Amino acid sequence: TGFASNGSSTWYFENGVAATEKTGLYLIGEECVYLTNGQVDTTVTGFYELSGTYYYVKNGRTTDVEDIIYNASAGEWWYVKDGVFQPEEETIAHNANGWFYVKNGVVDFGFTGVSENYNGIFYCENGQVTFSYTGFGQYKEILYYFRGSSVARDVTGVMYSGEKGWIYVKEGVYDPTYTGFASNGSSTWYFENGMVVSKTGLYLLGGECVYLTNGQVDTRETGF
Repeated sequence: TGFASNGSSTWYFENGVAATEKTGLYLIGEECVYLTNGQVDTTVTGFYELSGTYYYVKNGRTTDVEDIIYNASAGEWWYVKDGVFQPEEETIAHNANGWFYVKNGVVDFGFTGVSENYNGIFYCENGQVTFSYTGFGQYKEILYYFRGSSVARDVTGVMYSGEKGWIYVKEGVYDPTYTGFASNGSSTWYFENGMVVSKTGLYLLGGECVYLTNGQVDTRETGF
C-alpha cells in the first residue's frame, strides 16, 4: 500500500492494486493528494475540501505555501497558511501584488481603516496597504498618526487631527494623559489631557504665568 511511479505518472496502490476507484482529495499517510482514478493528477490546481478544511492543491498535491490566492469558484482572494485556507484569520497578509486586509480568511476590498499583523499596525485603503496614507486612524480605541500608512513612531509633538482639533502625539500615538506646553514649530499651545484647552487670559500654569488666546501662547500680548 502506497505510491509508485512508472516514470511518467504516480499511482496510489492498496494491497498491490492501483486504487482506480478513488477520485478526489485524499489524506494518505501525512500527505493530501488529488487522485483521478487512483493516479496523482498533476493537472489539478486550486482549492479542494476535505473533512471541512479547504486545501490549496498545486499539480495534484498540497503545499506548505503561505500566500493570498484567488479562488475562482468563490470569486474571492483567500489567505492560505501551510497550504490551508484560514477562515477565522483577521490580519494583513502579503502576496505578489502587495499587502491586503484579510477578514475571516478573505481579502476585504471594502475595508478602509486600521489593522495589524506581526510587523505592526497599518492603515488600509480599500483593503490594501498603499504605503501612501498620511493622517490619523483609530484602532482598538487608540488614535494613531500614520505616515506612509505606518505608525509614525518618530513623531512627538502637536498635530491637528481634524475631529479632535490640536492634540498631543507621542511616538505616533495620541497621548490623552499629557498636560503641559507643546509647540508645532511656529506656535506654542497649552494642553490638558492631550488636547488644547480653549483658555483665553492670563494663567499660572506649571509655575509660569502666560497669556493664552484659545489655548495658544499669544506672543502679541504685552502689558499689565
